[in-house]
Amino acid sequence: MQGFPRKIEHGLLFMSSNIWALAEDVGHDSLFPTLDRSQSPAATHSSHPSCTSTLPRSYLYERTSKVQGVQVYGPSPKAAGHRGRAALCTFNVDGLHATDLSTLLDASGVAVRSGHHCTQPVHRHLGVTASARASAYIYNTPEEVDAFIEALEDTIKFFREIA
Repeated sequence: MQGFPRKIEHGLLFMSSNIWALAEDVGHDSLFPTLDRSQSPAATHSSHPSCTSTLPRSYLYERTSKVQGVQVYGPSPKAAGHRGRAALCTFNVDGLHATDLSTLLDASGVAVRSGHHCTQPVHRHLGVTASARASAYIYNTPEEVDAFIEALEDTIKFFREIA
């Protein structure tokens, strides 16, 4: 394991077909190797049908990928032979710039990141100038993901109406 500060630096160290999942897995495992997710208040918070021990890694991905006009990047959390992915969802909306999208989501009380996320080579490969990224963690609930999806759909609708 690397020492500080390189241990906590994020960014694209090398290219891979699974770069999104790789960065998520390596980053999380390096920073939090002994995190016991069962100790989180969110671990037993919900009777939501998709919630098992914590917010499922797939819930954010699945909900976001079903929004009309949204392109989610990276493999499905349930892809065969795939070790899994963190509850991160990198995406773009057809015809909208990620920064415009994130600005309006922020005004709605939803925080997402926009930009390159230190992965400019991946963005060039995908042919996009930027992307938005929503993140969930052990303290997030399915209801918060649902609120994000509602705000995302409202934001997309707003931009479509003024276009």
